[in-house]
Amino acid sequence: MKHVFVIFLISTGIFLSMGATSVRAQTLKMALSDTSQVITIGSNVTVDLLINTNSVPVINADALISFDPARITITSAQVSNPIFFTYAPSPVGRLLGGSTSKYLISGWEQSQAYAKTTTTDTKWASFTFQPISAGTATLTFDCTAGTGADSNINRGSDSADVINCSALTSLAVTVSAATPTPTSTTTVTSTPEPTSSATSPTTTPTPVPTSTPTTAPTTVPPTPKPTKMILKEAGVIENTLGILGLGAVLTIAGLLIIL
Repeated sequence: MKHVFVIFLISTGIFLSMGATSVRAQTLKMALSDTSQVITIGSNVTVDLLINTNSVPVINADALISFDPARITITSAQVSNPIFFTYAPSPVGRLLGGSTSKYLISGWEQSQAYAKTTTTDTKWASFTFQPISAGTATLTFDCTAGTGADSNINRGSDSADVINCSALTSLAVTVSAATPTPTSTTTVTSTPEPTSSATSPTTTPTPVPTSTPTTAPTTVPPTPKPTKMILKEAGVIENTLGILGLGAVLTIAGLLIIL
C-alpha cells in the first residue's frame, strides 16, 4: 500500500512539473524584417514581433519594449498581415504613460472561443524605428514574472499570464553614420561653366561688322559741288556768246561802210 502511495506522489509531482513547464513555455521574440538592410541614422527600420505559444491557446499578447531614446525613436506599429490577433488598439503601439523609453504594442481575441495557438515563431505585429545616433542600439522586452504591467501572454482558459520572461531575448542593431556626403561631392562635379563662357565670344563680335557699313555710304553724298560749278560755267558761256555776237554785228557794219 505504501508503495502505491509513493508511486502516486511521484506521478503527481511529475505531472505538476510538466504542467508548470508548459505554462512557462510561451515566448515573444523580435527580429529584423530585412536582415540585409544597412542601418544608418535617419533610416526606417522595421522589426517583426513573433509569438510562440507551444500549442497553448492564448487570447492576448503585450510587448513592452524598452530602448534608449538617445539612440532610436519608435515611430509606429502595425498588426501582422495576415492578422494573428483579431483586435488591436488604435494606434497599435504607443509610448507607455509619460515614458520616452518604453513602447507598448498589444493584440487580443474577444474570448477563449477565438484563442490562437502556434508551435513556431509566428508574426503577430511589427514596429518601425529611426536611429538617432551611430553605435549599437539595443531593444529589450520589459518582463517580470508575476507582473501584469509589462510584456504578457495570456492563456485562453483562465487568462493567466503564461509568458516565460527568462526565455525572452533582446535585439541589438548596429547603426552607421548617414552617408549622403558622396552625393554632395558628385553634385559639385557638374561643370556647365565652360558652356556659358563659350557662348559669350560668339555673341560679342556679331554687332560690330553689321553697324559699320550701313552708316558710311549714307553720310557721304558729294553731289551738290558739281551743280554749283556747272552753273558758274554756264554764266561764262553766255557772256562769251554775247561778245561774239556784238563782234559779228560790228564786222558787218564795217563792211557796209567800206562798200
